Amino acid sequence: MPTVDDVQFDTTGWELRETTENRVTWSNAAGDSLTKRFSPGAPKMPGLFRSQDLAAYYAEQVSNAGGAVLSVDLVHVKGTSVSRMLFKAPHSEGILGFVGSLTLAYRNFSFSIRIQAVERPGDEARAEHAMAFLKMSYPSDTDLRPLWFGESVPAEDTTLRRCQADDDVWDIEFPEHPLSRIRKEFARLLPTLQISRDVKNSVPHNT
Repeated sequence: MPTVDDVQFDTTGWELRETTENRVTWSNAAGDSLTKRFSPGAPKMPGLFRSQDLAAYYAEQVSNAGGAVLSVDLVHVKGTSVSRMLFKAPHSEGILGFVGSLTLAYRNFSFSIRIQAVERPGDEARAEHAMAFLKMSYPSDTDLRPLWFGESVPAEDTTLRRCQADDDVWDIEFPEHPLSRIRKEFARLLPTLQISRDVKNSVPHNT
């Protein structure tokens, strides 16, 4: 059976905080946390290539915590398929937390790499800027809610949803926003992923 050390990656900029049998945790200067976890046993999630089922699974898991999935996709790193998922959820009163998760799933075990980042004062400027841009793009009498959320949402519905401010187009203008930091770190981390031969030769999770 593999161990947590069978998956490695560059942790430049991260300070080691805790190591247990199946989990390693780091933090960085921005206060974000990075966790690598090994989970023995068959994964409960759908197979990585069942994209619709996988998206529905993540949506249910995240919505149960009052959050919203921002994206789910499959990336391929050095011959290995990795599920990449981003979501946001309430962290404290008026504050959102953002989470990015990479998952390597096999028949009898899985690995996850997870980054958590929380909004700080001033981070609301991203949503304000995105909304101002939307308002400038349409006549003043336009109902912006369907455009903002990408779907029709009743005014009284306060469910947390993906919105235009979550698009990666705003990452360049707001590089210190937690969502931007997570995307940037995953882009840096993924090419450095090192997976042991034993893990690569294991049977993938396809159910």
